[in-house]
Amino acid sequence: MTDRRLQCLAFSLMYGNDAAAKMLGVTPQTVKNNLSTIYRELGVRSRSQAAYRLGWLEIPEDLKTRER
Repeated sequence: MTDRRLQCLAFSLMYGNDAAAKMLGVTPQTVKNNLSTIYRELGVRSRSQAAYRLGWLEIPEDLKTRER
């Protein structure tokens, strides 16, 4: 996974795909393509799952033990 793809993920998490594209100087479709590649490499289906898998997010202990 390239640094550029990780940057794309981080910006899209914070600002959304369109704003991330403007900040990175690419098209929104390029952002979507990069995110799809990240999802496939990590075996996830969303930005939040990708962020969790990369260790960028943590689940609070009280939510881990809560009954579903």
